[in-house]
This record gives sequence, structure tokens and C-alpha cells, in this order.
Amino acid sequence: MNRTLARAAARGAVWNFLTVLAERGFGFLVLGVMLRHIPLASVGVVALGSAISDLVRMLVAGGAVTALPLTGFAYGARRISYSLVGIVQYVGPTLQLLTGVFLFGEAFTRTQAVGFGLIWGALAIYATDGLWRSRAARVASVVVVPATAE
Repeated sequence: MNRTLARAAARGAVWNFLTVLAERGFGFLVLGVMLRHIPLASVGVVALGSAISDLVRMLVAGGAVTALPLTGFAYGARRISYSLVGIVQYVGPTLQLLTGVFLFGEAFTRTQAVGFGLIWGALAIYATDGLWRSRAARVASVVVVPATAE
């Protein structure tokens, strides 16, 4: 009973520590979730040897494989405008659609193609409007100094 309590306390301490760190980024939270599900051999020692089954190893590796791109996306999304982030969010599902249709032979009806075209048409209008507005703001911010007559 004592050993079980010690394991739970160690897991809880690691979880609490990583949850606090998660305020700085999503990756720490995912790491915390992964560590919480690894059985501990004793207080503070993670049993990474034969105590972990293949399934748990795959889950941990899958979590890391999932967390790395998400952490990279969060890092990059802080450095660009929110409107560009919104447009980029459409790229992933579009690539999945194209993969399904062209590589796996999924059905893509005319109705779906019209809906797809309307969505990307609206995105093109939105992006063009944003581009025009940013150019107009840049031109308006240029100060013209009149030449002095000498």
C-alpha cells in the first residue's frame, strides 16, 4: 500500500509541475499527460525498461510524434498575423481531401466540388481584401515632404 501511495504521489508531483509549465506551451502539457501514464517503479524513478508494455511505448511515442508538430505550429503561429493563421488552417484539410481523392480513390461528388470551390473562393476574396488593405495602409503611412523652393 505504501509503495502505491508513493507512486501516485510522484506521478502527481510530476503532473502538477508540468501543468504549471504548460502555461508556456502545449508541448509541456502533452509531455505531462504522457508521463502521468508511465508506471513508476519507485518514487521519482521512471521504469523505462521491461516494465512498460509495447502498447504504452507506442502511446508515448505517438504522443511525442503528435506534440512536436503542434508545438512547432504554436511557435510559428505567434509570429504571424491571426488572419494568416486562419487561412493556413484550411491547408491541412485540403491536403487530406486531395490525398483521399487522388491517392485512395475516394468519391468526390459535384456537390462537394462546388462547396469546396465556394470555400476557397471566399478565402481568396478574404486574402485579396487583406492584401489590398495592407498595401493601402503602407501607402498612407508614407510621408511626402514637399520640396522647398530655393
